[in-house]
Order: sequence, then structure tokens, then C-alpha cells
Amino acid sequence: MRLDAAPGKTIRISWRLVDTDGHPFGASGVYLRVSRCGGGVRRVKARNLGGGRFSTRVVVPNGGIRKLRVGLVGWRTASGETRRADMLFGFDPPLVRRCG
Repeated sequence: MRLDAAPGKTIRISWRLVDTDGHPFGASGVYLRVSRCGGGVRRVKARNLGGGRFSTRVVVPNGGIRKLRVGLVGWRTASGETRRADMLFGFDPPLVRRCG
């Protein structure tokens, strides 16, 4: 995966989720969290391919991609109030680049 793709280009990103023992697992509510150079964060819904494999397509934003992480939608309820509490997973090796 190259994080230095040209702005405006559509790239396909695929990955698999595995537990600490290396066993694949699936989930609903999985997305790719795209941190942009010089901008905010985008969340792009992932397609579940089965067997712990996921895929999505991302249009590279102006300024490029700074970091990619996988997100899993979650919720937390405390004191009668429900809030979004997503779990984030990094890639191994991490998909990060310096902006500049």
C-alpha cells in the first residue's frame, strides 16, 4: 500500500482482521479511518469479504493520505448516556507517512 498516491486517484485497500493468535475474525460496522495531510479525518465504510477479509476504495484527498487505521463502530453507555466509542486498529506495519 502506497500512501503517496496522487490526490484524486482512487485506490483499493484490502486487509484482514486477526486476533492475537492470528485467527481471522469478522465484524459489522468496520470502516477505514483516513487521516489527511492538512485536513481532518474521513471514515470510509468497508466491505466484508468473509474470513476476516475486508476491502474498500478511497479517493486520495488533496494533500494526500497521512495515516490509515481500521475502525470498528462501538457504543458506550454510562450514567444513562450513550456515546459513540469506536475501537481503532493499526496496520502491521503501520501505514503512516510524514506530510510536507
